[in-house]
Amino acid sequence: GPLCIKVRAVHESMRFYLFFRSVFVDFSDPYIIIQQGILMRVDDADGASLDDFQSGSMVLASQTGTTNAQLGEELVGRDNLKLFEAFNNAVLALQNGDVDGVIIDGTAAVSYEQEYAGDLTLGVTGLASDPLGLVFQEGSALVDDFNEGLAEIIADGTVDKLIMKWFDS
Repeated sequence: GPLCIKVRAVHESMRFYLFFRSVFVDFSDPYIIIQQGILMRVDDADGASLDDFQSGSMVLASQTGTTNAQLGEELVGRDNLKLFEAFNNAVLALQNGDVDGVIIDGTAAVSYEQEYAGDLTLGVTGLASDPLGLVFQEGSALVDDFNEGLAEIIADGTVDKLIMKWFDS
């Protein structure tokens, strides 16, 4: 719904302004840690490794302005990384054979794996992790209260149940 769109927009905006985020906002403690990996065509994933992308024998793609793109550039260099305005465009390039992999959050990759079952898979995993938290206005008194409540629902297993429901395949 609208809230999900707004949260996603804040999430993507914050990733885009990664360098500045600690200056303008405060974050809660993390509620989940997302792993980054490389989404690939099933036929190419067997036996593929990060070395294939680093050597230039395979081309990597990602979305501009994300931590995924930043990591991709660190791993394979800017010359072997094609950037797209949206992940959907990068995935379309993957399906068309214009690139060989898309560096992406594991949770997003699961969605693409399900949507394109038998065609796409997470071929290279565990590249990096991104802790995700909520965004608060800098200096907000709500951060401590939120973190206290978050700690309670982490301790009682509620967060794990929500992650299983919304983020696991």
